[in-house]
Amino acid sequence: MDFSSPAPAQRIVLASTKGGVGKSLLGLHLAAFAARQGWPTCLVDCDSQRCAAEWHALRPPDSPALHLVAADDPMNGVARSWSHRIPPGNRVVVIDTPAGMRAHHLTAYVRNADTLLVPMQPSVIDQRANRHFMNELSRLNEIRSGQLRVGIVLNRAKLRTLALRDLLEHPDALGAPMVGVLRESQAYSLLVGLGRSLFDYSSPKLANLLDDWQPLLAWLGWTEATQHQVTPNPQLGQAAGKPAAMSPG
Repeated sequence: MDFSSPAPAQRIVLASTKGGVGKSLLGLHLAAFAARQGWPTCLVDCDSQRCAAEWHALRPPDSPALHLVAADDPMNGVARSWSHRIPPGNRVVVIDTPAGMRAHHLTAYVRNADTLLVPMQPSVIDQRANRHFMNELSRLNEIRSGQLRVGIVLNRAKLRTLALRDLLEHPDALGAPMVGVLRESQAYSLLVGLGRSLFDYSSPKLANLLDDWQPLLAWLGWTEATQHQVTPNPQLGQAAGKPAAMSPG
């Protein structure tokens, strides 16, 4: 696959039934990566907290082109016209849905989408909430028909925790393929506060964080990989007491 060529049309929806799991952070980084490849990209912020929109407003003038659709209307909730404001010709569309979504509210967002990413933190509370959410998702026609593929991203993962080790050892318990494990780091907050993303830098100090993204980017078809397999950075596996490689199921 020639990654210098335009990306295939792809619409990615991010949704979680629980707030504070880094959903917007995940979305804006995916949009930033796509834009940096030169792919026409649109970031849709439907979250009332407007994290993605505020980050977009802070982006320096020399940043790669990235179109924003700020769909939130403080007076009337999420504007229904948001989907009509996505410019034609955008090859990658990343949609950040409102926090605390229920599966039956996702219909308008997943229409014409091909990928649904569900971020969650590796904690017991998040696992329980996510289990109910995944059960609800399994009833959506878009998923039952195979139109929409679903992947779970373990976000803000803390090293050396039993919760992370348990999920690495039993990924099938999640109800969908585990397609990425992103460690917790203050670097994310610092970069987002500058209107930047992790992909705007090549510092050796960020190498481990960048490595964390490779399985997810490969699963999306955005980077070369021989197989779509989640292989967390070895430090993640060692800290959790498990070999690094694992299958998404």
